[in-house]
Amino acid sequence: MAYLLLIVAGILAGAINAVAGGGSFLTFPSLMFAGVPAVIANASNTVAMVPGSIASAFAYRSDIQRLNEVRIKSWFIVSLFGGATGAGLLLFTSDKTFRLVAPWLLLFATLLFAFGNQVSVALRGRLHANHNVMLLILFPICVYGGYFGGGMGIMFLAAMRLYGLTDIHG
Repeated sequence: MAYLLLIVAGILAGAINAVAGGGSFLTFPSLMFAGVPAVIANASNTVAMVPGSIASAFAYRSDIQRLNEVRIKSWFIVSLFGGATGAGLLLFTSDKTFRLVAPWLLLFATLLFAFGNQVSVALRGRLHANHNVMLLILFPICVYGGYFGGGMGIMFLAAMRLYGLTDIHG
């Protein structure tokens, strides 16, 4: 029964991620329900998203190439260090501690998923991020993403909107 749950959750999460993101809301709890320890379920869930991320980067490679090269390189470096920091924190988190933190992270990600657009619209015109501020915003987003990941895409979109990038397709 657990295998069937994981297969269905994986298929549905793939479809959800292809449309809007948020597939982790299905796969992470399904892995835990199937008996996978929380930290391993989180790490497995994150690794399972890598092929989709690579495919997206490949599909949008021409849009990415049109962006300012210096900006993209610095964002990449800060994102890499932030993600590595979050992953390192996860490695030192016990399963018991992560089980206590995970529901709060899921709640935060759910609220962000539900109300992220409204918050972003409310901040539009009030807050603006220059390149250095953007780097400061990206680092904690990537630490969060390296540690948990759920809702990180919405955080990225909000940060990009503060930076002034409103059309994610170029």
